[in-house]
Amino acid sequence: MATTPAKPPVPGAPDNAAEFAREAFRRLATRRIAPTPQNYLIIYNEVAGIVEPPASAPDQASPAEEMLASFAAKLIATPGELHDFGRRFARALKAGDFETYGRNLSVLVEKHFRK
Repeated sequence: MATTPAKPPVPGAPDNAAEFAREAFRRLATRRIAPTPQNYLIIYNEVAGIVEPPASAPDQASPAEEMLASFAAKLIATPGELHDFGRRFARALKAGDFETYGRNLSVLVEKHFRK
């Protein structure tokens, strides 16, 4: 994750790392915020004038995951054993378990496409 340093936002703000750290702890205490690593990072970056790029949405599926989900959904819509495979694929995808998805895909190919 890249950060972009900027000038301190407040006149008279600290201008070196040790001063940034002291000011960050002071602000944590003043605001009565728990001094967790994440909270410290947020306040330190505020004091130092570092702008963090917004995090990407973790809930957004990649194109590959969308394709795998579509494949699973199509199998679920079929009767019989293919339906069961589709449900297995959907469960593995929901859990982010691509190893299991791949193993099930291998079993599907061996069972239904190799003769």
